[in-house]
Amino acid sequence: HQEASSKLEETKRQARLNKLYDEAQQSLETEDWQRALAALGTLASEAPDFKDVASKLEFASQQKKLSDMYNEARQLHQAQEWQAVVNVLSKIRMLDPDYPDPDNLLENAKAEAAVLERQKELESLYNRALHEMDDGHWEESRQFFLQVLESEPGYEDAERLLTRTEAEIHHAEFESLRVKQIVSFYSQAQELFKAQKWEETLAKLEEIQALDPDFSDPEEIGPRAQAEDEIEREEKRRQVRLAALYAEAVQLLEIGQYQKALEKWEEIQEQDPTYPDPKKVEKTARQQLVLLAQGPRDSFWDRLRKRKWLLIASAVALGVILIAALSVLQIPPFNQLTTLLFPVDYSNASQVSVDLGRWNDRKGITQVEVPGDGVTYSVTIAGKDARVTVSSDDPYTRYIYFKADPTFTQDEADRYALRIEYLDVGFSDFVIQYNSIMNAYEETYPRKRNNSGEWRTVNITLIEAHLRGRQDGGADFRIATDDTNFYVNQVILKKP
Repeated sequence: HQEASSKLEETKRQARLNKLYDEAQQSLETEDWQRALAALGTLASEAPDFKDVASKLEFASQQKKLSDMYNEARQLHQAQEWQAVVNVLSKIRMLDPDYPDPDNLLENAKAEAAVLERQKELESLYNRALHEMDDGHWEESRQFFLQVLESEPGYEDAERLLTRTEAEIHHAEFESLRVKQIVSFYSQAQELFKAQKWEETLAKLEEIQALDPDFSDPEEIGPRAQAEDEIEREEKRRQVRLAALYAEAVQLLEIGQYQKALEKWEEIQEQDPTYPDPKKVEKTARQQLVLLAQGPRDSFWDRLRKRKWLLIASAVALGVILIAALSVLQIPPFNQLTTLLFPVDYSNASQVSVDLGRWNDRKGITQVEVPGDGVTYSVTIAGKDARVTVSSDDPYTRYIYFKADPTFTQDEADRYALRIEYLDVGFSDFVIQYNSIMNAYEETYPRKRNNSGEWRTVNITLIEAHLRGRQDGGADFRIATDDTNFYVNQVILKKP
């Protein structure tokens, strides 16, 4: 009876163990690791050697751990903790390389982590670019912004800041070039100053001022050059004034005003005791005054009449020879004589001219002397021969009259270009008055003199001109100025 009872109990025990085993097997198949572990745990405690309970228990424990880790990865994925997801799933792969990833968590997490890492890198580059901007390191900042925009166009405010950075780089390059130019220009100004080229020195300093209005001129060559230039200009103006006085003295000597000529020379001597007297104004004037004080004597013509037949014959022969020789040599006064004897046809010429001086060199223009307001005399001044107006009784009545050759003006041209070379002394205006269709004294707008002491050229257009000699002395046009000396070297008249 006791043995039968033991067998019955063993039978029941085996039935219960088989039932637990079946439950565990079913839980393993459905991946219900918790139930499988519970059933297998009971089996292992009651019958450790029952079938393959031990291996199945180890398998279920492993799978339960992996399942819990995968669920943890799911939760981390939902929380967007991408690197943590990657870490957990990497551990799962280490435990079971073939463990399934039905939700593709690992690939998604890696992709999201890469994006996050890229954003961190961009943010780091962007912040470094901002830091370099704050420090004024424009080239370094530009490189960082370029890297940011290469990785992600339109990132934050990178495009605008890159534009600003490039503008600052351009400005820095321009500033560097400007500084180099200033240094170079100032070095040139110093060399010009040493060479005593005052006007060029001041011009170079003006170029520097254009680049930098606050330039300090450390050696103060500007004020020194300005002072020297003013001294030089004043000396030039003084020489022009003395030359004008000397020309007046010569003219007074030529017209027999010896006392006035001597007084004019003494006025020159007061201003410059070393002024040269190539025309011997002082000596001649004093000699003539002495002769005048001695009383009258036979004139040249009286002496000539006494020897008239011999002198006349000699003069005629000599005159013929001289005229022939000097006309060939193209000497101005004899050119004029040749022109009178053999007129030139200027109908096909594009321009006519006259060079003024002691003997006017006429090439189609004649300077006409008109008594009263159109008298001139010859001078040599500022290195050139010229003619100058003579003072008259009324203001604004000094003129120099000109007549163009009729063969040049006969074709009824109504527009001419007039070119005049004059000495720029004084500050008064001058105008051109010319024959027009309606008016014998049509007037151009005034031209101003600036007292530079230099020879200047002016170009004036004569509109609706009708040059037919309708002014005083048969002139076609005249230069009109006030009661001051006006010096003219050359006049050219061109057809359009």
